[in-house]
Amino acid sequence: GAWYNSGGQLDMRIADGDPTNPSYDTNIQTSDRSYIYMGWAIPGNEYIVPLDPILAFYVLKVVAVTDQQRIENLDGDQTYVHTSGNSIVTAGTELNIFRFKEGIERFFITDINNPAGSAMAQSTLALMWDVTSTQPDQFNHIPGGSNVLFMDGHVEFQRYTAFPGADQSNTASVIGSEGEQFPTSAAWAVLSYTATEGTSGL
Repeated sequence: GAWYNSGGQLDMRIADGDPTNPSYDTNIQTSDRSYIYMGWAIPGNEYIVPLDPILAFYVLKVVAVTDQQRIENLDGDQTYVHTSGNSIVTAGTELNIFRFKEGIERFFITDINNPAGSAMAQSTLALMWDVTSTQPDQFNHIPGGSNVLFMDGHVEFQRYTAFPGADQSNTASVIGSEGEQFPTSAAWAVLSYTATEGTSGL
């Protein structure tokens, strides 16, 4: 497919542009992806730890589909089953991944009797951020960290401090980091590096 490099590995650097264009060249790496915009609201690391379930979901919805299906999937709300689970999410739980849009924060309000719930939800939903990686030279800011834009419009700098007990040896076993801050976490760093390099690089 158009999102794979010559070695058959998923490589997000060649995904920019329009793969349906007959002149599209998959050998041209058009972006180093210095900034991350998911398009979907991920409330925390518990959605992506360990990485296998979210990777399987992404491949199913974005990679292993036709161009038209990809467009439809990226533009809508999605659900996936967190098959592995972690200390926050029970294995087998179906999680909703909502497309960013006006009013989406209402789905993340845990106390409906709190009138400030919407503002609190907006201030904690990460919208866009500097890339986080397992490799120091891929950070936009040294020491490692990211400027994170939240849904309410405020930006804050988050230092990257990998969870001390996290096993970053491969994409399947980033465990113990579901309690870290999202998105500057060990889990996202491995996921980000995997997407751009086709391997965990560790």
